[in-house]
Amino acid sequence: MSWRWAGMCLDQLSLKNESIQRLDLSWNHFRAESVWAVAASLKGNMMLKVFNLAWNGLADEGAVVIGESLKSNSTLEELDISNNRINEKGAIGLSKGLAVNETLRILRLSGNPLQGQSLFAILNAIKSNPNSAIEAVYFNTTPIHDDIKQLLGELKSSHPKITIEHGRHFGKPRLPPLKEKRNAMAMIKNYIDRNNLRLVDFFNSIDKDKSMSVTVLEFEQGLRDKINLSATEIRDLVKQLDIDGDGEIDYSELVEGATDVTLAERERKKRMA
Repeated sequence: MSWRWAGMCLDQLSLKNESIQRLDLSWNHFRAESVWAVAASLKGNMMLKVFNLAWNGLADEGAVVIGESLKSNSTLEELDISNNRINEKGAIGLSKGLAVNETLRILRLSGNPLQGQSLFAILNAIKSNPNSAIEAVYFNTTPIHDDIKQLLGELKSSHPKITIEHGRHFGKPRLPPLKEKRNAMAMIKNYIDRNNLRLVDFFNSIDKDKSMSVTVLEFEQGLRDKINLSATEIRDLVKQLDIDGDGEIDYSELVEGATDVTLAERERKKRMA
C-alpha cells in the first residue's frame, strides 16, 4: 500500500466509517507525507477502537500529530506505534495527548529509541491525568534507570491496576539537566505543594469553562490572584509554556512544564547526594 493511497483511505475513514473498530496498517511505508492523514483519521473517527501502526516510519512528526489527535479522540482503546523511529520530540508530543485522553487503555511503544526524558514525559502525563484509562504500556526494548523506576512506583500507586513492561534496569539515570522552564514552573509547583493541590486542580481553578485551555490573559490573571510574581516573570512563564505559540495555555503544556521541573529537581538532588 503506497502512502498516497493510504492517506486517501484514512481521510475517508475519518469521515465515513460507521462500522470498522479494528484497523491494522502495520508494515507499510508511512512517512512524513502521510502522517497528517493518519492524525486526521484519529481526530474525526468515532468508531475505531484498535489501531495498529507498528513498523512504519512515523518518526517524531507522526507521534506529535497523533498526540494532538488523542486530545480529541474519545473512542480509541488500543494504539500500537512500535518500531516507528520515535525519539524525544515525538514522545513529548505524544504525552500531550496522553495528559488529557480518557479512553486509551493500551499503548505499545516497543522498538522506538526512547530514553529517560522521553519515558518520563509519557509516564508522567499518564500519572498526571486523573481520568486516564491506561491499563498497559509496553516499551519492552527500552532500558530504565533509577529515576524512571521511581516514577513507575509513583504511577502504580496512583493507578494500581496498570501494567508497565520495560527493558532492563541499569541503575543511575543518564538524563541531562533541564533548565529552560525550571524557575518559572518551580513557582507554580511550590504553590501547589503548599496548598496540597494536584496540577489539574490548579489548572481547573484558572480554567473557568473547563475547556482544558485558557487564554494568555486568563492565565496571567489566574497567576496574579495566586502567586506573587512580577509582570516580567509572568511574561517569561507564559512564553515558556505556550509552546505552540497559539496564544493559549492548555493543560498538556502545563504538564510538560511540570515534568521539566521534576526532572531538573531530581537531577539537582542526585548531584548533591
